[in-house]
Amino acid sequence: MNEQRINDRSLVRHLLMAACFEGHAGRFDGVISNLSAGGCFVLSTGRVISGEALEGKVLIPTGRWVKIKGEVIYTNKGKGFGLCFVGLSDSERALVDLVMDYAKQDEQDDYHFTQ
Repeated sequence: MNEQRINDRSLVRHLLMAACFEGHAGRFDGVISNLSAGGCFVLSTGRVISGEALEGKVLIPTGRWVKIKGEVIYTNKGKGFGLCFVGLSDSERALVDLVMDYAKQDEQDDYHFTQ
């Protein structure tokens, strides 16, 4: 697969962002491991296929659940899948940006703390 990233990604695994989705195979849970303005990678054993449309919600660090819609762009069987966001509102996109900024700051704080 020749993948080119358009948006910078933030590792958010340490934020433990729970996610719940519904697709063709039913409901399943996961955890967001990285995030960009355009999508995310979801650690999950849920069965999805490339091109599948998903609706779900993500628990952001403020404790708020945010609804998201997306399309599965690739799968890593048994580990998770890449999701491209579809139709985010301006406020939802702003929340994604806020979480990315928070994650980057948190990573920097951890780096300085360990040195």
